[in-house]
Amino acid sequence: MSTCDRPGAGAILPSHWRGKADAGAAPLLAALLARALPGMQALDLGLPVPRLFPWLPGTLCGLADPAALPAGERTLLGRFRQRGGTRPLFGFDPAADAALQAGAPSVWGEAAERLVCLPAAALAAGFAGSGPPEPLFLVPGEAGELPDAERGRIILLLGSTAQVDRYDLLVPPDRTAALFEALRMAGGALAEAAGGRWQVGGRMISPRMASLAVLAEASAGFAPPLSIPAETLVHDLPVQSAEGRLATGPAARLRLLLGALPPREWRLRISLCTDTLGLAAPVLFLEGMRHPARIRPGSEGITWLEAVIRPAGGHALVLGLAMPPEAGPGGLALTGIELLP
Repeated sequence: MSTCDRPGAGAILPSHWRGKADAGAAPLLAALLARALPGMQALDLGLPVPRLFPWLPGTLCGLADPAALPAGERTLLGRFRQRGGTRPLFGFDPAADAALQAGAPSVWGEAAERLVCLPAAALAAGFAGSGPPEPLFLVPGEAGELPDAERGRIILLLGSTAQVDRYDLLVPPDRTAALFEALRMAGGALAEAAGGRWQVGGRMISPRMASLAVLAEASAGFAPPLSIPAETLVHDLPVQSAEGRLATGPAARLRLLLGALPPREWRLRISLCTDTLGLAAPVLFLEGMRHPARIRPGSEGITWLEAVIRPAGGHALVLGLAMPPEAGPGGLALTGIELLP
């Protein structure tokens, strides 16, 4: 039996998912875009190294090419559901994928901006004509040539003075200058709010090209706390979250998909409803291995399962919870997860 099939285990992700860029600037990238583009809905197809999920609230995620994965890995990821358990990951349901690619309002809502984060620039062709609003495309700097010479490009240099990550934002050409200015202003405001020393600056290179740098003058970079409420947890249960809770029911185990965390020490805090917690706590798994954790009293009606984790970076993490034998048929109920630097 593989580790990912053990009851309660958080799956070990495959070897070819490892050793890639650690997405260390992902929190800064998400914070910058959230300030510059209010009302944006994002779709991140960067798994196994997502750049916006889970740092940008409400971001949908998935894979650009799940067929490239071995069958066992496709099966594992195909179990996960997002938006409170209502939608599969992108790449695992052709009808749901087609609605996203076509820009269906039932999926995108009334978002003022649509942003698609792609692992390769050439994949943007699959979302052609999905506006209005016409989508923006975000690709990592190593993702290849632009798919459309008519697109504007804003080069984003983000992270710290010790490690710089590049992203290219591909935009409608007539919006290049306005979007660059919104990002420049957002970068300055973000640096001021974060405190410390920053290098923020950029310029228009041509009417269709601009460059912006937002760099912290600290080796640790930008690592804010992250809070993921129950309704946005990506999980593998056949249920939906309701009233701010994700109830496990009779399931013996629960898996939760997290993004790729910057490689540093984090304090993981899983919030459990005290009235569903019996005499024994659930067992925490990280990357398929049992991980030490402790129970602590939280706010009123909440008990915390806490652990210190040190992700290596380079791939998305899978957490596992094995339910104690004493858990009743209603199981446990989670209200969310926090990650504290």
